[in-house]
Amino acid sequence: MTDHLWRNVGLTAFLLLLIGSTTVFAGQTQKGSDIQFYGFLRMDMAYDTSRMSDTQIPVFVRSEDPNAPGAAPENQSEFTLYTRMTRFGLNLNGGDVAAIGSAKLTGRIEVDFYGGPASDSRNMFRMRHAWAKLQWGNFLLLAGQTSDLISPLYPSVNADMLMWGTGNLADRRPQTRAQYTLPIGASQLLIQSAAGLTNAIDRKDLDKNGVPDGEVSGLPTLQGRLALRLPLWKTADDKSHPLEIGAWVHQAWEELDAPLDGTEEDSFQSSVVGVDLKLPLYQDRLALTAEGWTGKNLSDVRGGILQGINTVTGAEIQAMGGFAQLSWTAVKTERYKNVLHAGIAMDDADDADLNDGGRDLNYAVYGAVQSVFGHFTLGIEYLHWVTEYVGFENGTSDRVNLYTIYNF
Repeated sequence: MTDHLWRNVGLTAFLLLLIGSTTVFAGQTQKGSDIQFYGFLRMDMAYDTSRMSDTQIPVFVRSEDPNAPGAAPENQSEFTLYTRMTRFGLNLNGGDVAAIGSAKLTGRIEVDFYGGPASDSRNMFRMRHAWAKLQWGNFLLLAGQTSDLISPLYPSVNADMLMWGTGNLADRRPQTRAQYTLPIGASQLLIQSAAGLTNAIDRKDLDKNGVPDGEVSGLPTLQGRLALRLPLWKTADDKSHPLEIGAWVHQAWEELDAPLDGTEEDSFQSSVVGVDLKLPLYQDRLALTAEGWTGKNLSDVRGGILQGINTVTGAEIQAMGGFAQLSWTAVKTERYKNVLHAGIAMDDADDADLNDGGRDLNYAVYGAVQSVFGHFTLGIEYLHWVTEYVGFENGTSDRVNLYTIYNF
């Protein structure tokens, strides 16, 4: 058996043991402790008019220039159907921990089926979240794997890759996090910080010494965010829909045992600054979400069209980008909800830092419709996607994705 298979056998056994113990000992756990199951069953069908980087987890469109690296045949369409996004999770509630100031203890375990390698009918578990959180009123500490602190919003299309490499940043990584929520009248100021594992996403090892360059640096990835929440709309059910605007920074270090071949560079930095906006334009019916950022060496946070270092020149590839999306809830009843989304996303890498064949611009204009019938969701999305290359012809594709979801 391979290491991947043993890993997933172990994870499966752990989940079965956890489920079994929850069933057997229900009612015998400490007061206030409980486990809540959640997740969804999802199937996607996608069609592209031209070749993408991947049919199921697309990031960019391949160039149709026959001389370009990784070129695709002109106007070569593709179709895929898959269920890998199916997800299962446990929300854990450990109640109050009296020994540490009656902190509220919660946690989460969440997996999907993107572990691999495997065939499309033999998909394996992949860990998404695994964390524990202690909270004392307005202050909390979190330890484990969860989403990056920066770039907290995401577009409502391409749920597999969340438009990474096309304007949206941040993934998941092992980390520790602290947050304090400061009340300011009816508003709130969120003060957040995190220290995480560098190269958890891109596994960058430029000197090929078997150790990721971020770990060699001896320093963690550092992230911070300040966000202001202002009350704006309140619906008939007394639910608040506040304006939230945030500003965030990211900094990481990478070291090599020897200079990169052909250069004198043996240390690199990854940095980015950005802003996010969540603006309810009318109650819970119409909303704008947007992010913008600029930085360098961003492959470990899914920026720069997944290009971090130019291995020929040693340049830290600079990039800027973001996305903006309007969402309109056209129909909302007790039994049915219909939501429409429209937006644009863009990642622009600096041409001067790239070689011929490098991806210098990646953008998509998109629209989507989601119809929610209780636990069942039917959705369709359309993306007009363009990737520009240094020295070669663009790649252009129209992608249509139809999906069904059963939430539980």
